[in-house]
Amino acid sequence: MAHSPTWQELQKGQAASFGHILMACAAAMDTAGQARVNHEAGRILARPALMRLVPHLSPAGVRVTELARRLDVSKQAAHKAVLDLAEEGFVEVDVDPTDARARIVRLSRTGIEACAFGLSCLASIEEKLREEMGDSAIDSLTQGLSVVLKSLAKSNSLSDEVSLVGRRSKTPC
Repeated sequence: MAHSPTWQELQKGQAASFGHILMACAAAMDTAGQARVNHEAGRILARPALMRLVPHLSPAGVRVTELARRLDVSKQAAHKAVLDLAEEGFVEVDVDPTDARARIVRLSRTGIEACAFGLSCLASIEEKLREEMGDSAIDSLTQGLSVVLKSLAKSNSLSDEVSLVGRRSKTPC
């Protein structure tokens, strides 16, 4: 089987683009955050498949099919991940009051506490970066990335509107 080059190998001799560096930093921060959570918990608690769900969960709730759409996975895959989170006590799954056939997934009190714990783990990683890079560098990066995030969010909301044209949900969930 042919060797698949790593990102670093692809970048040798080339100036890395903003997008590549941004994606590599996000992946490295995610990996470091999951490792810190798992270390502090003393067991494997944070896994990539479950962590992809976290930004889409809230105490207000979301339908399983909406989670599947947002993650671009099957309803069955989203449901399996939700069951894993429910087994840990991080989410509650309730009947949708507007449609008894649908299920709403909500962060539980334990889930809210776990999210706070995860954010504290990310804060400790940031603290280490501040020691290495200095406050002004981190503050400048944070400010710049906030602008990038707002711009990308605006662009993504426009592309979501375009991609939804002609799509219809086949399930009531």
